Amino acid sequence: SVKIVVLGKTPTAADSAAAGETAVRVRQEILDGADFAEVAERESSDEGSAVLGGDLGVFPQGRMIGAFDSTVFAVPLNTVVEPVRTAFGYHIIEVLERWGADSVQARHVLIPFERTDDSEIALLMLADSLEDMGEVMPLEEAAANVGLEITTVDLAENFPFVGGAGQISEGADWAFLEGEPGDVSPVFETDQAFYTLELISTTPEGVLPLETARAAIESTLRFDRKMVQATVDGQAMLDRIAAGEDFTEVAEDLGLQMEEPTPFTRNQFVPRLGRQNAAIGASFGLRPGQISEVVTTAANAFVIEQVSYAEADSAAWLGQAIQQRQTQAGIQQQTRLQMWVAALRAAARIVDRRAEVLAPQDEDLVQFPTVF
Repeated sequence: SVKIVVLGKTPTAADSAAAGETAVRVRQEILDGADFAEVAERESSDEGSAVLGGDLGVFPQGRMIGAFDSTVFAVPLNTVVEPVRTAFGYHIIEVLERWGADSVQARHVLIPFERTDDSEIALLMLADSLEDMGEVMPLEEAAANVGLEITTVDLAENFPFVGGAGQISEGADWAFLEGEPGDVSPVFETDQAFYTLELISTTPEGVLPLETARAAIESTLRFDRKMVQATVDGQAMLDRIAAGEDFTEVAEDLGLQMEEPTPFTRNQFVPRLGRQNAAIGASFGLRPGQISEVVTTAANAFVIEQVSYAEADSAAWLGQAIQQRQTQAGIQQQTRLQMWVAALRAAARIVDRRAEVLAPQDEDLVQFPTVF
């Protein structure tokens, strides 16, 4: 068991407001005469359309996320509309063509919800403060000092997952291999959060009594049955599509959840789909209009229809190859610097004189001025 404090990287309300301000600024830049395509290439976080100047091509009604979809079928043509907010961020949209209520051609610039530089610095400073306090006081006291919540969780060595932080492998290694009860860990980092632990207790590896393991076994069996049923439902959906029914209508009729992620790359984490798994692989194995077989991952079953596909642009890659090389070289340099500093620390002889240096002085002693 451990106590854990999680500092999520999710953008704050202030970050969302900053994204809105950026969207207003970018739209005004276009209204003032800047080329829409050039602005999209520079500013849009939708990588798939950004390389095309923001062009989304032609798509039918109902294809895009709610607010985006309703906007493109309502606004005048060739008008750069006010930023539209969706779950992905703010969209600056221009509708180029529209064919009744059936389909449109539009382009957009997507300004995502992400942390600003000031917000990022504040988060890093908070993580540093938490780590410093964790060296001299219990985690609960340290968390209270900076207004953070602390929770208690049980970690499994083979699956150290914590809500809000994700897979905390580094923290689990510390807890199982290094920590002693009462110890507070350094601050670790995942894609989702920073976190720190206080070890409460560990249980040696062994065979659990049936009554102790019963809840976990039942949960696993229930999940397995759900996965089997999901696969059956997916196959039923495919059978109806093969008979000529519409993808969306069949999904709605069967009560299946349908998601429409924005364009993504092979290595990108995609909400609901995951990252570098069978669903991502199947998506890239299709071409526009093609539908996959039932694809299963560790937690879900999918039927995937590819909407669009952008071929890799070798010329664009060559254009950024020097920058990519410089970035990778910088990462290697930073890694080696960190290894060098770690080696220095391991070999250093450190004498802790903080208690002596910071001790209050005796007011009765004669004080001599400092000479420079």
